[in-house]
Amino acid sequence: MQCYIFIALVCYNLNSAPIAQLDRASDYESVGRGFESLWAHHLTSLDAEATKRLMQGLQIRYNSQMIDTPPIFQGLPVRGLFATRSMAASDESLQETIRDLGMQSRPLYLPVQKHTDEVIIVDNNNSEPRIGDAVITSRTDLLIGVRVADCVPLLLFDRKRRVIGAVHAGWRGTAAGILTKTIAAMEAGFLSSPGDLLVAVGPAIRWCCYGVGSEVAEAVEKATGKGEYLRMQGDAYCLDLPAANRQQALSAGVPEGNIWLSPECTSCLPEKYFSYRFSRGGTGRQYGLIGMIP
Repeated sequence: MQCYIFIALVCYNLNSAPIAQLDRASDYESVGRGFESLWAHHLTSLDAEATKRLMQGLQIRYNSQMIDTPPIFQGLPVRGLFATRSMAASDESLQETIRDLGMQSRPLYLPVQKHTDEVIIVDNNNSEPRIGDAVITSRTDLLIGVRVADCVPLLLFDRKRRVIGAVHAGWRGTAAGILTKTIAAMEAGFLSSPGDLLVAVGPAIRWCCYGVGSEVAEAVEKATGKGEYLRMQGDAYCLDLPAANRQQALSAGVPEGNIWLSPECTSCLPEKYFSYRFSRGGTGRQYGLIGMIP
């Protein structure tokens, strides 16, 4: 952290901008951007309040590099993240990630995932883990999530009805329309409207790394319709699971501007994410987590 303070001070010296006049966290966040290779030499020029605010802003910058927070949720009463492998390496690292999210006082609900199309509604009377691959709730005292390693993690937020959802969509779940069924369950159970939903599609395997057979391609296409998520390279089908789920969200009535899709491929970034295909079998799991602010 001291390193980032030194970097910020270099920025201060180069631009002659008094750090004490920077009032917003976003100002402090921008201070460190682009100056990772620079060092400064006088920390004592900051008063206590400016140092405190600078530390807060730089922590935001630091966390943003570690936590893939969907920008579509920014400024709203909801916290969501797509964790990296370093955040899910142990129970301790997961708890630290949850603390960084500001949700440490809440229990975490994770379904028993079996590549199904089952949607679990968690209320005050039913919070025991069950088999399913999607979770929805209106509880503000609960953090919900899914575990993935190439499959698609999706986070949903109904900003009008204040309902959240977390979905695990592998090719089987995508072919079964798990996201579409989750949206339908939010409509039926909470009177949600697709037009009010925000959908964040997290890091997952993309077409560049996901060659599939004709049976898988046909099953996903049957549920999704034709689209650019499915490409041919020679005689091989290449499937983009995140793009397929994005198309399903659009077909369900979610406006295009309400959908954010991570550009990252988990198999292309094995140092950052667990990838079942890259590791050719056994691997860990990262998380997609979401919770509301009361």
